[in-house]
Amino acid sequence: METRGKTMLFVILGIIFVKIVLVSLIPAPSAFSDAYIYSKMAESFFSSGEFSIHGVHTSLYPPLYPIILSISYLFNDMTTVYWLMKVINVIISTLVFIPAYLLSKEFFNEKRSIIIGLLVSLLPGSFAFSGYIMAENLLYPLVLSAFYLIYKSFNEEGYKFDILAGIFIGLSFLTKVTSIMLLVLVFFY
Repeated sequence: METRGKTMLFVILGIIFVKIVLVSLIPAPSAFSDAYIYSKMAESFFSSGEFSIHGVHTSLYPPLYPIILSISYLFNDMTTVYWLMKVINVIISTLVFIPAYLLSKEFFNEKRSIIIGLLVSLLPGSFAFSGYIMAENLLYPLVLSAFYLIYKSFNEEGYKFDILAGIFIGLSFLTKVTSIMLLVLVFFY
């Protein structure tokens, strides 16, 4: 593995380790109602492949985040399930490093790009929320990836980045409906 890859992997794993230690200090679910709804949607998706809360079908929130959280229901103990949900949040929220690094690499050198990726990974939106069951943990990396791919699609020939930008805009929309605003970026250029 080249030096750049080793450095990035070290930074990402370091952030994941610190976040896991910190989220382990949050012993119980938060008071945010979203956490309850997302966990119930994840539980129903894992057990029956549908989205319901106490047997009532729901489309209250988009499906991508509960689908990802549903993996944690491989275990029956709710303490373990909740801890795994937080670990999943840690991993997906830390992935914001990658699009932050790639986007900054378009403008800065390698060292500054790694520092920028690290700083973005430590912002409260991607750092403090990872202990809570909130879709923003998934949304931030997806939106920043969409920004990077939109930028690349405007500056590169071919359709590869256009297609990837569309996929990431779609994934963002499947995480939080408000991310449909990403389409506005495409049309304003």
